[in-house]
Amino acid sequence: MEVWLIDRGYTLDMAHDVDDCVYLLDKIVCIQGRSRPESRYYSLLHECGHILVSQGVKQWEKDMPMYAQGDDANDGRKRKGEVYKVSLVGEEIEAWKRGRRLSKKMGHHIDDKKYDRVMAKWVYSYIKMVAEGGDIFENEKGRTVIDFKGAEGTV
Repeated sequence: MEVWLIDRGYTLDMAHDVDDCVYLLDKIVCIQGRSRPESRYYSLLHECGHILVSQGVKQWEKDMPMYAQGDDANDGRKRKGEVYKVSLVGEEIEAWKRGRRLSKKMGHHIDDKKYDRVMAKWVYSYIKMVAEGGDIFENEKGRTVIDFKGAEGTV
């Protein structure tokens, strides 16, 4: 997978102090190094799925209300709206789907049942997050912040 990333100009940062994410503008994929190897691989596939979605952004914008990673996502008012939230969850699902297809295309084996469980866990967390008023944004250091708001407050 690292060769696939390099071929697209991305670097892979696997460390204990990072969260799984992709910085599309900086072309960096971060994967949490403390996770089990299989979980790391599934997360990597998912982040590669985000890259694939971003490469087809014109079509995505035709199919969905908005592109959750696009310029409109910088507008805090739009991020609080239903259009953004639906698009965000839709993009998360699509990134998981494209990650799975990429793995199959490359001839890599994945355990589909485990992949489905990991995907469901993370997609459900996004559904809960947006339903409870949470948000995803980049802070002043350019780091992705996932602001889960719930009964316990902001996490």
